[in-house]
Amino acid sequence: IIKADVDGPVVEGYFTLATEAHDDDGCPHTLEHLVFMGSEDYPYKGVLDRFANRNYADGTNAWTATDHTAYTLKTAGSEGFLNILPVYMDHILYPTLTETACYTEVQHINSEGENAGVVYCEMQAHENRDYRIINAKVMEMIYPGDSGYKSETGGRLANLRSLSVDTIRKYHKDYYRVDNLVLIITGKVENEDLFKALSAVESKISQKGPLPPIQRPWTDKVNHNFITSTMTAKVTFGDEDLSVGQVAVAWRGPEYADFETNTAIELIWDYLTENAASPLTFFLVEQEEPYCTDISISHERYRHSLYYVNLSDVPVDKLDTVHEVLITKLTELADNEDIDMKTLHSLISRQKQRYIESLESRPHSTICHQAITDFLYGEKPEHLKALFSNVPRLDAYLDRPKSFWVDILRQ
Repeated sequence: IIKADVDGPVVEGYFTLATEAHDDDGCPHTLEHLVFMGSEDYPYKGVLDRFANRNYADGTNAWTATDHTAYTLKTAGSEGFLNILPVYMDHILYPTLTETACYTEVQHINSEGENAGVVYCEMQAHENRDYRIINAKVMEMIYPGDSGYKSETGGRLANLRSLSVDTIRKYHKDYYRVDNLVLIITGKVENEDLFKALSAVESKISQKGPLPPIQRPWTDKVNHNFITSTMTAKVTFGDEDLSVGQVAVAWRGPEYADFETNTAIELIWDYLTENAASPLTFFLVEQEEPYCTDISISHERYRHSLYYVNLSDVPVDKLDTVHEVLITKLTELADNEDIDMKTLHSLISRQKQRYIESLESRPHSTICHQAITDFLYGEKPEHLKALFSNVPRLDAYLDRPKSFWVDILRQ
């Protein structure tokens, strides 16, 4: 249990499991839906939402990411939260997972002979989108071997059509375990009341008997093999506009616990692309004949971080060369030590202000996402403390010399 004492009447819960898949069956995503279809003690669809409505809750929800699945709850006051908590835990740890629910929620053929099902239709809207196709290829290349990071946890359509309820049940048995679950609770909740609400859940867990040992998800080295050289690939997809395409460039970064380097890399990318006057944006976009219309940067804090640059609407005659132009420009900036320290310091100050503002205006979500990352990859208490030490870390960057940032850019 991770509990944050956040002032205010709202209490939020993020009940998170580390979920690892090495195929495209979509078991993590299907369970995100099937958990709400009933549990051992409450074997009816909709019971959880009825409990939520009667206890001043803003409904229930969930999301599936590459490396975890999270179930959420938000209530006005702690009393309602604690009333729902044991019911929610029963749904997560002991769902019914009936064949009928799998048929209706995941995939079936409707009366018109078409594929249907909530999960199937959701993925049907995404599978052939350009960004999904490109991202899938990038992850396949940058995580070689049988890495779970390149799996489509939402499920591919062909896999969903053949997915059985027995496969889903096995996945639940393997990963939906009390020793692979963290309850992140933010708000005003008394510890004694919290433990009292969980006592019935703990009693049921004890009655079920000991669990067989498992390897902690995402610790197997097969997930973290590195590529040994630069790789390129071309993928095709249907589009109305044949004059442009998309280009993605990705790098593997430092280990999770190297907070200083990871945060510095994120700052450098922001410096390079934040606005029209930023070095990379100006060079690639703000030209009479631009290489692209937009540069977007994303990063993931996995066991080794991942940095991802997407160049949008690249003219077809520049698709094969724009990544080389990008690398050449980055090298040139590093070789010439072309970093405007005044601009960088201004950016660092704004990032610090944004982080403080997020803790004040969105404390629940800000705390939860950092706590989830630590649950997945943190190995000791110091890692959680370091993760939340953004303000002193950003302050320290203001004293770093230009050579420090040039070295980060070279990396």
